[in-house]
Amino acid sequence: MKMKIVLIAFLVISILSISLAYSSGITGNFYKAFSKSLLPDEKIEQNITVRKYYNLTIRFRYSLNGSDLSFSDDDGTVVLKNSTHEIDRTTGIRDGKIYLMKDRLQIDSIKYVDTSNIEKFETVSNQEVNVTFYGTKAYLTIIVLKRQGNATLQGYLIDDLTSQLLDDITVLAYEKDYDPYTVSPVAQSISNSGTYSLTLQTDSDGKSYDIYVKDYSITS
Repeated sequence: MKMKIVLIAFLVISILSISLAYSSGITGNFYKAFSKSLLPDEKIEQNITVRKYYNLTIRFRYSLNGSDLSFSDDDGTVVLKNSTHEIDRTTGIRDGKIYLMKDRLQIDSIKYVDTSNIEKFETVSNQEVNVTFYGTKAYLTIIVLKRQGNATLQGYLIDDLTSQLLDDITVLAYEKDYDPYTVSPVAQSISNSGTYSLTLQTDSDGKSYDIYVKDYSITS
């Protein structure tokens, strides 16, 4: 029994010794500044320059390898978050960018990003961040989607000769530059009480359609 206790104690001491040999107890990344040989009573002054602060540019793209988007939105808000809580909240976007100065450790702690109130784009929630570094500059890229929605195009159907409002005239919408003789319309309306109304899909960059009237020629 005593032999077992001694053996267990030996194993515990050995494991602790190995752990101490491989761990200083100091966590983090280590960057070697320089090596220096010193003589007794020698006094040497040597500065160390570190990259603590970075100019952080927050930019917006449709894809990670796409071009930077250029837009301005005074109400657009970006929230930077780590794994548990909010780190920074900034409102106001100029030419598709937000500029901040941040500590490198703070930048490294950013894990997710939210956006809100950006008129052109869908809201981003808990998007994992992508940060790249170039010298003292850091770039955080947010991938956004165009805001989708419907638009309404409406008006009157008017006879050129009599100026009367016309009913039962078919108005059709086609994708721009599509041939109405070979493709189907994306929307159509039959005039009623002299008016037509078309509901058309679009996005925040705008979308163009060609509008046709069936059977009746159009005056210029």
